[in-house]
Amino acid sequence: MSSTQNVNGIDFTPINNNYYGNPRYIVHFFSFLSDDERKSFGIHTQGSLYELAVERSRKVKGKKYRGQIYGGGIVLVSYNLRDTAEKIKSIQASI
Repeated sequence: MSSTQNVNGIDFTPINNNYYGNPRYIVHFFSFLSDDERKSFGIHTQGSLYELAVERSRKVKGKKYRGQIYGGGIVLVSYNLRDTAEKIKSIQASI
């Protein structure tokens, strides 16, 4: 797997391009949670927080990562990581 890029405090891990050749990246689902939600993360809240993060990621066309290499990931298609990071930060700010 290629090296992770940190843009505006968010780690983007590149994965294979999609069927149409668009670049895809994995972002950890914590990027779509507030600090309080991250602190409450535990065995009993794991699934519900992940689903909440996936739902929020849909604002930037995010989808569940279904591969085995990276657990708790959300897949994003992006040609401009800086713009995508800003959109994720705005989602965090609106929580």
